[in-house]
Amino acid sequence: KPNWAALFACMALPVCKYGASCYRKNPDHLRKFSHPQNDEKQQRTRQKRKLSTSPVATSVCETEAGNTHTNAEQSESINRPSDAKILKLSGGDDSEVVGATSDDGVRQLVRKMMLVQMPDDFYHFWDFCASINPSAPERALLSSGAGLELVGPFHILSGRLGGHLPWTRCVLHCRYFYDPPEFVTVLKSTTEDGFHIGYFRDEPDSDICLLASNNASENCQFRIEGENIFQVVKRKISERCKEKSSLSSEQRQKLLSLDTRLTAKARDLGLAMDNPATISRKRNKLVLSKCFHKLGIVVPYDKKTEVGYRPLPLTDSEGYCIVFAACTWK
Repeated sequence: KPNWAALFACMALPVCKYGASCYRKNPDHLRKFSHPQNDEKQQRTRQKRKLSTSPVATSVCETEAGNTHTNAEQSESINRPSDAKILKLSGGDDSEVVGATSDDGVRQLVRKMMLVQMPDDFYHFWDFCASINPSAPERALLSSGAGLELVGPFHILSGRLGGHLPWTRCVLHCRYFYDPPEFVTVLKSTTEDGFHIGYFRDEPDSDICLLASNNASENCQFRIEGENIFQVVKRKISERCKEKSSLSSEQRQKLLSLDTRLTAKARDLGLAMDNPATISRKRNKLVLSKCFHKLGIVVPYDKKTEVGYRPLPLTDSEGYCIVFAACTWK
């Protein structure tokens, strides 16, 4: 089970540049900087001491020592958390799963690790997947035959991405070759190599964002998929159902059942299900400059400071030549 108290403590302080190899014992230094690996070791030591002094410690240790697992079973237990390790955000009785961690605390942790605030539909979708597959919500769409897996920030909620990692590692987690800084991957395809879906935003601090997709094995171009993740997954399920040759009747029935539950959940949340073409037309009116990724740049204009977007005195082909020359320069 993720130690959320330790994760918040590590993220609240800047990490010492010497990490676990730091030899300083000065209390002032320890209060100003975190030493994640040392903190984890101390936590494990305290847990072992607690077990050794408890009346059931002997039986627990004997049980763990008596179990033998193959490498495959061990890796499965590490990569696929049990029910006790799954973070649920619906409140009520489920809040006991994460101890004293509140919804606001979890959102704060995700923001500190990913440097952006994930929208509400992101957390609602996690709860939805947890209702389908409580033991492994990140694999709920896979077990239903949708061919999609929850990745990126969802790994923080599942406990697979530890809070002790520096933000430089977190923001690169599940990032593909052509992903711009404004893009955060949350879904990847298991049937199409390189295809992934993520949130794209024009401002890092903005909660307003859209979802786009890219196939990293083909090119750098992105396509708008929708305004919320429920809308996008529903479209992908519809596309998946049209693949008659690769689906059995049982798989099709699972997908139709998932689509029904997904639609009902989105309706309860009041989420829009607009066509991506409509969303693209709205965005095109705001785009001030085209980009290679085809999503464009939207820069708000501040009337007080008169600061906004200024076009470069270059054509697209001239700009491409400059970038290409810089990338290939030796």
